[in-house]
Amino acid sequence: MTPADFTLFPVPAAAPSVGTRPFRGGRTALLAPPGPFDGAAAETVTRDARALILTGCRAFILDLRRSDFVDSQGARGLLALREEVATHGGRVRLVVAEGSRVERTLRLLDFGALFPMFRAAAEAWRA
Repeated sequence: MTPADFTLFPVPAAAPSVGTRPFRGGRTALLAPPGPFDGAAAETVTRDARALILTGCRAFILDLRRSDFVDSQGARGLLALREEVATHGGRVRLVVAEGSRVERTLRLLDFGALFPMFRAAAEAWRA
């Protein structure tokens, strides 16, 4: 996948109420859950990641720019996802909107030490 291909992944103004399909290029997948990143969203992302791992995917970009917030179960879910992916030799990168509630929460929890954080999916993809 080339950087120009990121025009395929626009962030819509109104997020749909259902989960979104992961986008994949080679061994990297982009997951972009809408709405709050809570326990249910974390469970869905982890389920999708497990399925992608079985097909050889090892790098995951979790785009949280459409998420309103991350609650405690969502934060635990991020840690579980990181562990699950690392067990298979992979890594998780996060995309967050600058100054958002999501970014403030993750920085407060010092998740920047555990997850590389980026402002754009294209930037995370190249890293």
